[in-house]
Amino acid sequence: MIPTNDLDHILGGANNAETGPRNASSTISSVTAMSWVDGAVLATLQRTDVLTGGVTSELTRLDPKGHRRASLMLNAAPDTTDQAIAYALVGQNGPCLLHLSGADLLALTPEAAPLAGIINGLGLSRIDLLAQSTDWCAVYGATSGGTPVLYGTSGATPVELPLDTLALSDTRQLNNIQIIGDTLYAAVIDPIAGFDVYHCTLGNGSAAFELVLTKGARRFAINAAVSGMMPCEQGLLIGTAALANPSHPVGDWGPELLLITQSGSWDLIAGQPRFAPEGLLLPASSQMPGMGQNGNAAIRGMARHGTSVVIAVQEFSGSSHEDRRTVALDLSDYSGAVRLYLSSDLEDWKQIPHRLPSDIGAVSSLCMTQDSIFVGHEGLGPDVVPVHVVALAD
Repeated sequence: MIPTNDLDHILGGANNAETGPRNASSTISSVTAMSWVDGAVLATLQRTDVLTGGVTSELTRLDPKGHRRASLMLNAAPDTTDQAIAYALVGQNGPCLLHLSGADLLALTPEAAPLAGIINGLGLSRIDLLAQSTDWCAVYGATSGGTPVLYGTSGATPVELPLDTLALSDTRQLNNIQIIGDTLYAAVIDPIAGFDVYHCTLGNGSAAFELVLTKGARRFAINAAVSGMMPCEQGLLIGTAALANPSHPVGDWGPELLLITQSGSWDLIAGQPRFAPEGLLLPASSQMPGMGQNGNAAIRGMARHGTSVVIAVQEFSGSSHEDRRTVALDLSDYSGAVRLYLSSDLEDWKQIPHRLPSDIGAVSSLCMTQDSIFVGHEGLGPDVVPVHVVALAD
């Protein structure tokens, strides 16, 4: 294995330099994930050439100031050298598996290689979602015939999980999965009735899904989709989005921040007070939808460092829809102004000032360190690393 300290020397200046854009207008680069690994931020980038439809993936290591120090283009069958460099980039505490375009998973640690081989052997035509915990992995995709399937595995034989309970259709789509321990959470968008969140226990034989939240947490179409989920010390944080502007706005359209607790109940962290079957719901933070700004926005990113949590709220920039039955999931429609909020207890939140450009595109990933917030987003060009660093005030 190549020591991480030697990567800059091995990869050389060509990978580190911010070279001029080639066909910048035809290539959209997006940061799909970031994590703090061994004193650096490891970012995964997806680059899409909109003219050819070609998609490539890249691992990039950023220093605490956000400067690119090493990069590696990835493919489904890396040679020995590329695999060794990937292992060194990831280190001991980074992600284990990476979803490339299509149906390919790439092992980023030697220990994950058998699991990647098992999932790649399922014969899926595409993989849409990937979730991992210490002991479990889940993938959602489609067979060669187009049938949606969801598998869970702990490294042994994958188990296909029944989707009947989720009632998927053209308007109801599974768009987010997360695993905490051996519990798999699945979020289903519904632009008419509001999102549903289900959970099941992996490895218990039946693995039947049960409802946790329904009808947009009783806010209906105003909470059409779960735009983000993140495990935290208190449970599972959930951010919402309405997906579209109505032609005639009604009510308070700001997004909400919810918490599914470890006991299986749920709480309203920031959002609209309302009556539900559970009783009167008041936001634990006293923050109203959109953290007090009721324009259509979405919680586009969440990250944590220790007990601190940061969220990114981004404004809607898409078109209005007369008929919500025609609304499709496209979170890139949320590409307007960005606001950042920080909390250490999910109750007291403060807005973080920043100088993010107004044209950064949709926020796609957040990473938090002790001193900074790394904001990953969309950008133009095949060589750019669309990440901005926001310093946290003392």
